Amino acid sequence: MKYWKLFIVSCAAALLLALPAGAADAPEGMIVVRQGQSLSAIAAQHKVSVAQLCEWNKLNSPDKVRVGQKLHVRPPGDATVANDAKAAPASPPAKTSKQAKSAPQEAPRSAQAKSAPQEAPSSVEMRAPEGVPEKVKLELADVGRTLVNNAAKNIMPNAKAKAVVQGTNGGYVASYTEVDASHIRTDVIPSDKPGKYVGSIRYVENQYECVGNSRADALQAACQVVKSRRMNELISYEKGKWHY
Repeated sequence: MKYWKLFIVSCAAALLLALPAGAADAPEGMIVVRQGQSLSAIAAQHKVSVAQLCEWNKLNSPDKVRVGQKLHVRPPGDATVANDAKAAPASPPAKTSKQAKSAPQEAPRSAQAKSAPQEAPSSVEMRAPEGVPEKVKLELADVGRTLVNNAAKNIMPNAKAKAVVQGTNGGYVASYTEVDASHIRTDVIPSDKPGKYVGSIRYVENQYECVGNSRADALQAACQVVKSRRMNELISYEKGKWHY
C-alpha cells in the first residue's frame, strides 16, 4: 500500500511540473508573465492584439510588463460567461413527430446569416469635453470607423501580400503590417471659432515578421508582432460636417 501511495504522489508531482509556468495560479482567461516574454509575443501566442492586451489590463505602455505579472488574455468577464454556459440546463427533449409537423420550419443557416444585419467591426471610444453636440461626436465615430477600416483594407504589405527579404543571419524574413481595427479612439477638440472642431482618430498598426530557411518557408511560417505603432489622424469639422 505504501508503494501505491508513493506512485500516486509521484504522478501528481509530474503533472504539476508539466503544466505551463503560471497555469496553476492564474485564473481562467489569464496568464502569468514568464522570464523572456514580451507583450507582443503573448499577443501573438493567444491570437489577440497588443492594443487589446493594453486595454484589458489597463497598461499605459506595451513595454511595462514584468515577470510574475498576471495578464488577461481574453476580455475580463469571458470566464464567467463560459462558466455560466457550462452550468446551463440541458436542451429540452426533441419534439414529437406531431409537434415537428405543426411547427414552422426554420430557414437554413446560410439564409439566416444573409438576412441578419452585420455589426460594425470596430468599437469606438468617444471622448469630448462638455458642450460638444452629440451629433458631432457620433459623426466623428463614423468617420473613424470608415478611415480605419479603409486603412486596414489598403495597407501594404499585408498578410496576403507579404514582403520577403534575405535575413542578416541567413534564411529569409517575410513581413507585413496589419491595422488593429478592433478598437478606435476619437477625441473632439474645440477650436476658437464657434461651430469648428478638430477631430483626432487614434488606432494601432502592428508589424509582423515570419522567419524561414527559404522564401517559401518564410511565407508559410508562423508570424509574430515585432513592432506596434500608434497612429493619430487629425481632421477638421466646419460647415456642419467632418472633412477628411
